[in-house]
Amino acid sequence: MATHAGAPDKPPPPPSNHLAPERFAERTLVLLDGAEGLLARCHRLDRTLRSNDKCRAVREPEWKGLRSKLAKAFPTLPDLTKDAKLESFRARATETAAELRHGYELFVDLEAHLAVHLTTLRAMLGQLRHYSLDEGRETTRSVLRLFNAYTRLLKFASTIPDRKALVALYACALKAASRPLPGNYEPVAKKLLPRLDDCWRFCVEAFKEHVATLSSLVAQQLELVQLHSEGAQSLVRRSALTLLEDASGLQKPSEAPLDTKHKGRRDCRTLHGELLEARLGCDFAILATLACPGVVFDAQGLALLVSKMACEDALVMQLYRSSTINVHSELEALGKWFPPRNYPLQRRDVKLAKLAKEWSKNAVLHSGLKHRERRAYLLGELDVAQGLLVAVPGLSTAKAPLVLACCALARDEVLWALRHDPTRGGAALPPKHRMKHYDEKHFESPDLPQLADAFVALAALLRRDRKKVASYHLAYASKADAEALQKFAGKASSTAPANCASMISSLASRVASVNDVDACVKTLLRAERDGRFGGGELNADAVQASSILTLKLDWRRVQARLSCSPIQGDLATFCRWANVMLDHLSLADGSLLLEHCDAGALWPFRNQLLRRLDATTAPEGPSRLVRTLLETSRYARRCLGHGACEADAIQLESDSKSLAEAVLDRFASCVQGCLTNITKSLESLAAQIAPVEAAYRQERREAALREAARKGLEKPKEAPLAGYESHPRNERAIQPLVNAETRLASLLEVARWDFSDREDARGVFGGALVVGDVRLRPLEYARQAVTTFLDREIPNAFFSGNQFTRPTTAERTYTSLMGACARAAGYFDVDYCGHVYDMLGGPPGWQKDPNLPSAADRARGEPIGSVLAERVADQYVRIIRALPAHVVYCPQHRAWRSTYVAPESKKKQNEVLPKEPSLAEKVLQGPELEALLRVLGADGARCLDAAFTRAAVDEMARCKTALAAKQLRPIFERVRKGSLTGDWVPASQDLKTAGVLDALLAACVRLGNILALRALTRESHARVSREACPHLLSSALLALDAQGSSNSTAAAPSWLVPPPKKPYDPTYLPPVDDDAYDSPLYRALTADSPFGVEHYERDGNLHREAAAVVETSEDFRYTPWALAVAMSADAWKPARWYPDLACCSPGLHVISFALRALAHVSSGPLDDPQSPKRAQQMVADFVSSASSIVTHMRLHEKSPEFMDLPLRAQYMVIENAAVDGNLPRSYLERHLPYAAIHAALMDIAMGHQTAADDAKAPFTPEVFDP
Repeated sequence: MATHAGAPDKPPPPPSNHLAPERFAERTLVLLDGAEGLLARCHRLDRTLRSNDKCRAVREPEWKGLRSKLAKAFPTLPDLTKDAKLESFRARATETAAELRHGYELFVDLEAHLAVHLTTLRAMLGQLRHYSLDEGRETTRSVLRLFNAYTRLLKFASTIPDRKALVALYACALKAASRPLPGNYEPVAKKLLPRLDDCWRFCVEAFKEHVATLSSLVAQQLELVQLHSEGAQSLVRRSALTLLEDASGLQKPSEAPLDTKHKGRRDCRTLHGELLEARLGCDFAILATLACPGVVFDAQGLALLVSKMACEDALVMQLYRSSTINVHSELEALGKWFPPRNYPLQRRDVKLAKLAKEWSKNAVLHSGLKHRERRAYLLGELDVAQGLLVAVPGLSTAKAPLVLACCALARDEVLWALRHDPTRGGAALPPKHRMKHYDEKHFESPDLPQLADAFVALAALLRRDRKKVASYHLAYASKADAEALQKFAGKASSTAPANCASMISSLASRVASVNDVDACVKTLLRAERDGRFGGGELNADAVQASSILTLKLDWRRVQARLSCSPIQGDLATFCRWANVMLDHLSLADGSLLLEHCDAGALWPFRNQLLRRLDATTAPEGPSRLVRTLLETSRYARRCLGHGACEADAIQLESDSKSLAEAVLDRFASCVQGCLTNITKSLESLAAQIAPVEAAYRQERREAALREAARKGLEKPKEAPLAGYESHPRNERAIQPLVNAETRLASLLEVARWDFSDREDARGVFGGALVVGDVRLRPLEYARQAVTTFLDREIPNAFFSGNQFTRPTTAERTYTSLMGACARAAGYFDVDYCGHVYDMLGGPPGWQKDPNLPSAADRARGEPIGSVLAERVADQYVRIIRALPAHVVYCPQHRAWRSTYVAPESKKKQNEVLPKEPSLAEKVLQGPELEALLRVLGADGARCLDAAFTRAAVDEMARCKTALAAKQLRPIFERVRKGSLTGDWVPASQDLKTAGVLDALLAACVRLGNILALRALTRESHARVSREACPHLLSSALLALDAQGSSNSTAAAPSWLVPPPKKPYDPTYLPPVDDDAYDSPLYRALTADSPFGVEHYERDGNLHREAAAVVETSEDFRYTPWALAVAMSADAWKPARWYPDLACCSPGLHVISFALRALAHVSSGPLDDPQSPKRAQQMVADFVSSASSIVTHMRLHEKSPEFMDLPLRAQYMVIENAAVDGNLPRSYLERHLPYAAIHAALMDIAMGHQTAADDAKAPFTPEVFDP
């Protein structure tokens, strides 16, 4: 922690010759952990200082002049008594000091740590004599890690902005608040901050005495850097990552030596073990070149070769998280002043500036291509390895080193590609003068999602098998390795220093006793929870509880002491076997897995991965990136968080939760997008296939007919079956469907991916994604995505915006929707039928339930229930009420047809209606209604019928307004009495003046159209029911007949059992193929109306709904005579009769339906047996009075008030009313003779429907001449 104001300064670090080599191991761990913590704190301070809304003191505009004075006088504090803003600063001095305190303490801790770190590093470089990756491997790697950590920390601290202003403002704030200046101000202001201004120059001076040692260390990295920087050729040549070389090799452990001449030996460096440390060696070579450029002046030239290969391997290298440095910009800047005067160099023929330019050019030209080749190779090997680990249980135990190397190299390549991504801008570009050689395509990585996903999946497989891996390698270490160590322990201890001999002698027995697998797994779990250092070798409790950690730490202490002198003979052999033992223990306790295969390392580049997720077009691209990002968010805090900066760790956890939720939201959007694309493709293909199939079938039929005629054979009745020609040939339409299906399948596989690598009590791995304290289940996100897709698309099938879609099109859309969701049905349970049921209809009256849950509590989507069916019904009511004048109901076609005839005159062509049929013509027909009811089902049919009934009652209320007014009753009474004598004419004039007749006709036409649509909907429902269950009745009756007993028949429901032939024989069952068709069920399924076939059947729904309108029987008493006298209304003048359609435009013929409905609801209660007779009498009254009124007008049609009335058409309307009312023909002819009807039809055929037509074109007999 930092030293607060008033506290004594920390003592200076001890000189290098006083550091005991035995303490190098502990000090290395402490310094590496401290460096990680300081890097996290520096990162947080850097983000704070670069944010505009944080650290106000550094950004305060009012103190700009004050900061300028402080900067000019730094590190001394100037006299600010004459500054105009001093009072403002002094008023906020305490607040400013508190705000800047954490930043200042960071620099205090940084100065202290860097001093100790540098002292330790120089002590190790000065005291150690045996640097070797064979015998002194652990000590040598410790030096490399310490050097890398020191240079990274120093360089990253030098990138913090406004650091001098922060320190100066903090000191000034303490002074203004009358608090003493901290004693550690001088070291920070006069030592640390000046060093950060030119950190490489300071490093050059600091390591001036150790150039030879660093050159030797760089030269030792030759094989590692060569493997890492030569692309894929060296790995392919060595078959380094090939898991399946031959079947017999699968059971053998991966122990390939690094040097092929050591093949068969086990006491040497292994290829896969060194591949794990290749990045360490490469980074060390680059940082050593930057911090101590004298290494490239090595007399032998080996260090120069290693530095060249390492620097040409990349344009930028990582400092911390996403922060990078441009290697070649730094090298070229070094070349301008290195070497300084009097700097000792081993050779003078090397120019650093020239080398930097050459390396920069080669890196720009070749590094991108080499890594692209390397990624392609790794992708193939990881795919094979993943398949084998899944197919061969237990293979991960023997092949763990190889699999770890695959994961480490793959993760390193993913990070390299992300650091060099051109979308990062200047942070990934070479120096400006090298841009002419830069090709952006070389650094693009379209295969990055596949590689990242493969690495994540392979690491997950290793984590799941970690207990098996631990058991395998613990057995290897405790037996084979312990035996080898025991063999050389005696001679090795005799030549070792005295303080190491006892440790060497007891090492073999200690290794042999390490066989507790559970304790080994607990060590790994603790390290995963608390971090590699905090949960492992720096945790006293963990070390005490784990014999493996104790053993590893003791051996590092011994090896550091041994490395202070040359290691030879049996002692060297013993050290090599100890390294083999250490490798097996590191595989067992999972430290290598934790260090090299953690997906949390990708966290700093999450925004780049998210952009790739949004922009990817590859079929499996989104799924791979989703899994990678989820694993990244899962391990972000464990990989990057540090206890020294708790605020940063908390922020990491919070951001990782947000990332996981954002990724899953994108995942759900991708699932919905796939379902949408599949639906569109299926609809497109259906539209392509159907016409093509029909056309080819017709063509083949015509060919068969021609062939039959040529041969004189009988014409074939059926067309040949369509063959391959019905298959769609348009691949551009098929490819989107295949891509969307592939993408959906891969996404759903991710949803089912097991994100938990810990076994439960049953030994089963759980699948929830745990990020911090949040448990997320991708499968639930996928299920919700499918549900949301259905919630959105089911209503949209009928309504595209505000436009109503034809039901046949909506039905095809529903079929496509179910086809699109078929893939999801294989991954999780979604009650598609129940969901569609809830969306479309739901049980009648369920919305009126007082206990209905709210939208948030519903299991599926928005609780719209029957609202959709009601919306459809409301749309139909709107259409039927707003029918165009030329669209009328055609009883012959049971649909609404257009009566418009295009004018023959060319001058009137502009008046022609659009070629496209109106919406009413499209949707008001039987096939469309059948499609509608196939989608909505029986409950939707009830909803439609109820809506039509309510609309009909609304029109009845309008009719009542015109009929039930008290002031009009005397007039209607005069019409009733004078309808047969001609005295109705004066009364009709009174009604016309009041506007009653036109309003009554308009309401009756709307009522009639609604009732016609209601009847047509019922007929369509009956047809759909008959098609859906054609054998239901036969099966049920056969089942009852098989029982053969009166008890079974008595137990059957009444709607199923046919009526008995004899009243006294209730058990009689007629044969199924004969009188069984009298069953009520059969009649309900096959009759025109599923609610009965009688003309005056008591329609309970309509009667009950109209109860509020029909208050008394007198309300509609004058309906027959009102409609009869309405024949003289002006609304009839534009009407014409169309014989081919048997209808009257603009639809006035449907008043017969309105008349029947009004008669039905006003004739008495449902249970009154006389009500049907009274209703029929009302129709009879209309026929008699209307016939008399129209005949009277026909006799006086030359008069002006009757000249424009279509009296012939009115005769047809009266005849239809009599037929629809089931009146005897004799009754009709008594009031309207057949001769009058025949004459009217003849006039209509000649185009004479009104007297005005006769005047325009008088009748002449010549029209009948041939």
